[in-house]
Amino acid sequence: MFNNCRCNHPCPIFCYRLRSCTNDIVNPIITRDFGYFNNTATQTIASSAIIPVYFVLGEGTSVVPSVSTSGAVTLAQGTYEISYFANVTIPEGGSAEIALRLNGAVVPGSSVIATGTAGQVVPVSQTVMLSVAQSSTLELVNVSANSIVTNLASMSIKKL
Repeated sequence: MFNNCRCNHPCPIFCYRLRSCTNDIVNPIITRDFGYFNNTATQTIASSAIIPVYFVLGEGTSVVPSVSTSGAVTLAQGTYEISYFANVTIPEGGSAEIALRLNGAVVPGSSVIATGTAGQVVPVSQTVMLSVAQSSTLELVNVSANSIVTNLASMSIKKL
């Protein structure tokens, strides 16, 4: 072919097929709704209590700090990729467990368990996909039977 001219590909200026082929360019739709939440304080978190995370950076209106629950996140209807992390100190029981809670119910498959010796600091993290049917409150929680100590917790949420 003269000058590498092909249909549905960018054609050079001197393409002899210029009149018979088109260049269809489809721009991807990129959502810019995201939020990053963090907490660097060392704190004791009771069983079933929120591990608070606070807004650091974000864009859009789908992922925002909760106005009704301090340390939680409000999500608009949609599908999200959620990555969360915490440094936990293993309690006397030998294990610590964190999970996501949506509107008061633990999200199935979001639980992460850390085991070790008492006093050991262990990082735990997980990434989940979550579909939300309506505006909802998302919390990072201690689902262990015992209190845990955290010295860093974060959540990164991206609307897909």
